[in-house]
Amino acid sequence: MPKDKKFLADFFLDDRMFDEFNLKVNEAHPVRSVFVLTTNQGIKILKKVKYPLEDLEFIYNSLNKIRKNYPYVINFRLTKEGKPYLIYNDEVYVVLDCVEGREALYQNPLDLKNVAMALAKFHEASKDIGYYDKKSLVGKMVERLLNRIKDLEKFKEIASMHYYKTEFDKVFLENVDINIEKSKEAVDYLKGTQDRHIKDYVFCHHDLAHHNVLMGNDDNVYFLDFDLCILDTRVHDLANFINKALKDNAFTIETINIILDNYNKISKLTKEEINILYAYLLFPKDFYDISRDYYLRTKQWDEDEYVEKLIRKAAYKDDKDRVLKSFKKIWL
Repeated sequence: MPKDKKFLADFFLDDRMFDEFNLKVNEAHPVRSVFVLTTNQGIKILKKVKYPLEDLEFIYNSLNKIRKNYPYVINFRLTKEGKPYLIYNDEVYVVLDCVEGREALYQNPLDLKNVAMALAKFHEASKDIGYYDKKSLVGKMVERLLNRIKDLEKFKEIASMHYYKTEFDKVFLENVDINIEKSKEAVDYLKGTQDRHIKDYVFCHHDLAHHNVLMGNDDNVYFLDFDLCILDTRVHDLANFINKALKDNAFTIETINIILDNYNKISKLTKEEINILYAYLLFPKDFYDISRDYYLRTKQWDEDEYVEKLIRKAAYKDDKDRVLKSFKKIWL
């Protein structure tokens, strides 16, 4: 059974639960890992939360502060007790308002422009967010990347030990050394910046996939699903956005230029921030992520799917090198 379907099978769709949110539900249908509800209060999203309540409360409180200056973020529906969540049958559920619009198309230059400007406004609105150590990566990225290098070296050791190597092992071993070197290059470059001395942080979305960004019918850009949010320098979010947009646009420098030019129209990046951004982009995140998912079995994919993803992500290297060479020439 696919992961999303297995996850959704454990939902409790119960009128008593909906009543706690003052909702009467007429229809419920699954979309990805949530249920879309047709209710007496309009369309709502039912979501099960799998992380600690203190994290959820941090997200809820942070978004309430951000909403004062950037109102286009997902909104929680409160229970009768005034809470943004309900514990029901030992599970934590939230109900979210549904925004009318469409998913962002990163292949569309106009969407890229609008999302970049919206992200700058979102970051500006989040500057006074309270510190929460559990979600903070402020000044920790060098250590974090060094740990990821250790992970890749450990995965290499595991793959090398296999007497009967899987197809994934073979492709991984063909590519791991160059990606370890690229990771070390990213660390060395980041050490040369002032990353660990930058105290200003923002609330980073940290998962700016196109389906988490909605182009609203009201012409505003909405940010959804903050499960992976962090506190860090704003270029961490920009690196996340750029990495995703590059894959949708054949790794063109024009993609980066559109994003940074329009972000700068709202909130200009410093030279030091651009240097930190370059270091973040140097790290081969896609190769690391698929390797971690495979060797730690964090995703329920079959072998063929893992191999297909690894081959595709390993092939990004040359295109990424090319676009970062242009980035360095133009922006640094």
